[in-house]
Amino acid sequence: MKNKIIILSFLAVTLLSAFFASNVIVSNIPATYLPKDMPSNVLNAKLRQQFGSDELFIFMFQLEEFSKESLSKFQAVVERAKKIENIKEIRSIFDHEVITGDSDAVYVKKEFDIDNFETELKELENDEVAKDLYLDYENKILTLVVEPNLIGESLERHELKTKVETEFKNLSASGATLIGIAGELSVDTHQFEEMLDVLTLVVPLTSIFSMGVIFFLFRSIGSIIVLQIGSTAVTAICIGLYGAFSLPYNMVSTMIPSLMMAITISFFIHLLNHSEDEDSNSYDAAAKKVFRPTFYSGVTTSIGLFALAASPIPPIRFIGLVGGVGVIGSVLFTLFVAPILLSLFRVKLKKKSFNDALMSKLDILISTVLNAPRRTAAFMLSLLLVFGYMGTYVESESSLYEFFPKDHALNRGNNLFKKHFVGTTPIDISLKVEEGSLLNADRMRTILGMQEKLEKLEDVTKVYSFANILRTFHNKFSLSEFDQASNEMLEQYLFIYDGQDLYDFMDRDAGLGRINLSLTENRANLIERQIEKVEQIIKNTNLDGIKVALAGSGKLFSDQENLLIGGFTQGFVLSFGLVSLCLILLFKSLGSGLLMMVPNLSPIVMCFGFMGIFNIWLDFGTAMISSLTLGIAVDDTIHMFHSMKKNIELHGIDKGIRVAYRESGTSITMTTFILCTQFMLLVFSEFLPLKNFGFITSIGLFSALVFDLVFLPALMKINHEGFFNFKNKQTI
Repeated sequence: MKNKIIILSFLAVTLLSAFFASNVIVSNIPATYLPKDMPSNVLNAKLRQQFGSDELFIFMFQLEEFSKESLSKFQAVVERAKKIENIKEIRSIFDHEVITGDSDAVYVKKEFDIDNFETELKELENDEVAKDLYLDYENKILTLVVEPNLIGESLERHELKTKVETEFKNLSASGATLIGIAGELSVDTHQFEEMLDVLTLVVPLTSIFSMGVIFFLFRSIGSIIVLQIGSTAVTAICIGLYGAFSLPYNMVSTMIPSLMMAITISFFIHLLNHSEDEDSNSYDAAAKKVFRPTFYSGVTTSIGLFALAASPIPPIRFIGLVGGVGVIGSVLFTLFVAPILLSLFRVKLKKKSFNDALMSKLDILISTVLNAPRRTAAFMLSLLLVFGYMGTYVESESSLYEFFPKDHALNRGNNLFKKHFVGTTPIDISLKVEEGSLLNADRMRTILGMQEKLEKLEDVTKVYSFANILRTFHNKFSLSEFDQASNEMLEQYLFIYDGQDLYDFMDRDAGLGRINLSLTENRANLIERQIEKVEQIIKNTNLDGIKVALAGSGKLFSDQENLLIGGFTQGFVLSFGLVSLCLILLFKSLGSGLLMMVPNLSPIVMCFGFMGIFNIWLDFGTAMISSLTLGIAVDDTIHMFHSMKKNIELHGIDKGIRVAYRESGTSITMTTFILCTQFMLLVFSEFLPLKNFGFITSIGLFSALVFDLVFLPALMKINHEGFFNFKNKQTI
């Protein structure tokens, strides 16, 4: 009856999780990486609502020639594309507003006269907006700037891009060739494509490989089936939590399936390794043998992940909370559900021959350690010092474009746009009037003067605002410099003006405006340095009565990097502290807890050492490695320490450690081999954070194995007479 209740409960939780998983929102938009109440995020949302989005698709086409026929065909396709669902507008040379006229009449021309296309193109070539956004006359390049409606789901954005690309294929009839796609939405859709690749290719490959290794180790199809049931259920629970609580599933979240599979395999192998060969009734007894170390491992691993909840970056916080729950589910499956299923399926294992072969190799290793424990410990400490030093070279940096290969379509499009037009990193300076109005001539001249200083900054390729538009209107109307403009004239221009572009930079009450900067730099730290220079220029400008603040995608990305560093430090300290405290409390010994943390801290040092050697950035992928590696590695340390402690009391120090090697050393070696290979499969992803996450996590887990098998036994032999005082206080 008890077993039926357990199985029915397991099925109910799994099915319920699968139901909620179907409601998952896939959203990788920049705003999901920042706290909703962060000032720059709040301001950015307000500006986007007022002035339109800076998240755009920019399609670049090269024409064979400019002719009436080719431009007519081009325009016809653009007009059809505007009717695609979820497109707010498509901006191009065909509807760009040009302020023209003379002192008698000034008006906004909104249509492109194809019959006089040569004159029109020449005029646009000198237009300060068109030449930087829509037209490279010399190279016969036209752009189409697609602004969709506010779409929060990456899937819908990707579908929209596909529809637009399909429609734009018809442009080939006009002799136009699509040469690249740029813009913030292009970054998002390419990341979404990488998510699909990970979920549909890497994760299945990881699962297939892991199952193959399990079969090789235990020669049992039944064990593979049970493990697959468990890892699928635990992953479903995690993804179900995303759906149940409407948490956005993004690039960071794609690590969940591989992570949950890794942790479930780790617990499951210990269960199988403590079971008897050819005995399908030994699993309950095996579960009892591994109950305490598995329970302890589950507690510490989940706490290590829960510590990520301290991160101010929502996706990292969510993966910590969801992953922690997943670990608990994995422990419950291993200890209560798996034994029932293994017995029910009458699974029989054949592991002795492989264990014996592995043990013969480990015997050589442990003999070396036991014969020279002090030299072993000194060597391992020296290794830590070397890699710790290399870890000081790790740089905190992020670039959404450098996350992809240099020859990736995203980078080709981005570089093309920067070459022919302007930078692709937008910064907005928000100007909110507290006294008076933006339609103040002196204030407007001050703003234009500030813009001239901003344009001189390195990597700033364009600065544009409502002031540019009103200055152009004044120059056309009064035929004089803007120095002659008055408040009354500005108000008159606003009355005459019948266009829309002005209101993309200033609201109709003239109480809120924005200055847009285009930066060529895409790295977060370099963007931040530019922002500091911008802020200094603003500080040195007399803008009394105006509240100034920064927003835009570039500002959000810079803020995200700053939050990442603070969250990494806080998360690691919290994770390390909580795991250490748990080990001390669970083993009821300060010495035992601290002793076990030595080999668990060591792989983190090794991880950062390799990051320094290979010049791998600390970004939102690698920032989680310390907590995740600590959470996973502590599992094997607990099993190894528990086994050594028990056997040392029974057999003495040398024999006790050798017996522990046979009981747990083989298990953690097999587990680590599977996990390392599993995470290494992520290196096949084109997305650099996932690639680095897989590589460095594999390094960390392998290092954890080495320190568990070499450093921990050496320390225990050196100090077995009570230096760490675990002998008398241990009550396991």
